[in-house]
Amino acid sequence: MSSINTLNVKGLADFGYQQAQYDDAGSAFVVWARANVPGFPDAVSDEDKRLILQGYQHRKQDITTPLYYLREGKDMYSPANGPGKDVVRVDPDYVMSWSQQQFGTLKGTQPNLYAIVTPVRNSVTKYMSNKWKALLRMDRAMNAEPRKRDGNSSYSAYLDDVCEQLQARAKTALARGDETAPGVERAKGMAAALKKAYAK
Repeated sequence: MSSINTLNVKGLADFGYQQAQYDDAGSAFVVWARANVPGFPDAVSDEDKRLILQGYQHRKQDITTPLYYLREGKDMYSPANGPGKDVVRVDPDYVMSWSQQQFGTLKGTQPNLYAIVTPVRNSVTKYMSNKWKALLRMDRAMNAEPRKRDGNSSYSAYLDDVCEQLQARAKTALARGDETAPGVERAKGMAAALKKAYAK
């Protein structure tokens, strides 16, 4: 089993180089997915997505230290130091071996085992979900359409946006209990005063 490699960095410039190299490699996966995964990114089939998630699971298996529990009776377990007779190895592959329905049943039939494997299973599903979302984020970043700017946009239009945000943020801050935020009416008055000052 491998672990996540620690960085071997020789200063800030080298850090920047390695981070850029890592980011460039991520971009290559987006290009590959666009060319080889039908429907990517918006209409990937359930089967193709399942296979990609399976790959994420294999990666999680490689970087996760397994847990060991000695089975001492029917649904009775205690922590163990390593493999052995009647020892259950709890790792990503093990906790994901049940279907969703089977795993739900486990809660009623073997509640102690369920309690042991649930945190690990949750961490695996979260890992897979996050990796899929990261791929989609990279795709959006690489393929985002340039923002269309209104040719008639002006400072006046910008000021209107600022005034709207001023009032909206005041309302949000008040809802969060921010005592420094102006009241809604005061924020409206501030926006009006700003526009009035601009009009002079």
